[in-house]
Amino acid sequence: MMLFGIQGCIHFPEKQQDEQLFVEVKPPLNMESNKDADVASEQDHAEVLNMFPQFAKKWEGRQKLAKARVLMLNGYHKSSLKNNKDVLESFPHILGDQALFQMGLNYAHPGNPKNNYKRSKDCFQRILKEYPESDIRDQAAIWVLFLQEIMSKNKEIMDKNRRINNLQIQVEELQYQIESLKKIDLGIEEKKRESLLK
Repeated sequence: MMLFGIQGCIHFPEKQQDEQLFVEVKPPLNMESNKDADVASEQDHAEVLNMFPQFAKKWEGRQKLAKARVLMLNGYHKSSLKNNKDVLESFPHILGDQALFQMGLNYAHPGNPKNNYKRSKDCFQRILKEYPESDIRDQAAIWVLFLQEIMSKNKEIMDKNRRINNLQIQVEELQYQIESLKKIDLGIEEKKRESLLK
């Protein structure tokens, strides 16, 4: 199994994820040499990233996407959206579809106090329109259908609640009229009794 790692990011090739084979990396015994290794490692990473600027740019964007995902999962929706928007603006051609996908999930997230199904649907529709070759296009299409269904059901519920409220108002008005008619009837009965007693 192949295992790739860059500063804490690990990627397992999809077909072999279930195998869960790991190669254990033992830290050096001498802690001072570990510090030197960290500095050398950072310099090596910087050197590699300078040699491959396209890779470096994509790697930077992926780091921001990962941060945005973690923020969303931990309930920091506003910060997550901001990070995704930064990725969308900075890397529209290489990571724009993934930033939009995460934004769509964020807007639809039930834990988001400002969740907005329309905005979520708009994000997924942008993927379909602007990124027709995207690997996540099919997932975005499913989300669009799912959100349309939710929005349709929510509209039905709102319409039914509105009708129920209108019926409750009518019932209250009818009850008021019935009470008023009862008072009038009582008044008429009183007057009849008074006229009979005279």
